[in-house]
Amino acid sequence: MASRGPAPAGGAPVSKSARGAAFMFTFIQPAQSLALINGGVAHEQAAHLAERVRREAGEQPGDQVRRSLELALARPADAAEVQRGLDLIEKLQTQHGCDAQQALRLWCLTVLNQNEFVFVD
Repeated sequence: MASRGPAPAGGAPVSKSARGAAFMFTFIQPAQSLALINGGVAHEQAAHLAERVRREAGEQPGDQVRRSLELALARPADAAEVQRGLDLIEKLQTQHGCDAQQALRLWCLTVLNQNEFVFVD
């Protein structure tokens, strides 16, 4: 049976396996997932990220998507990620009536909810 060690600062509890190797639990409970997508703090941070992205990348959606991913994930965005972001922004504008600012803010919320952002490797 695995024993639990203390939680590291700001991290998930560490477990020690029968062989003694420590590992991090990397899962989110459903309530945590809902809090990340619906919570006020997440929306506030997404708005801050969107403002910074607009300031640094300008008004071109492709540049905004690329910059938001670079800032959040600390790595260059690949073409497929940028295209998914552009597709979402377009859908938010054409099918859901969002203006460019709202669509960017919701894209930033999506970025902040990616597993790669939530779980630091």
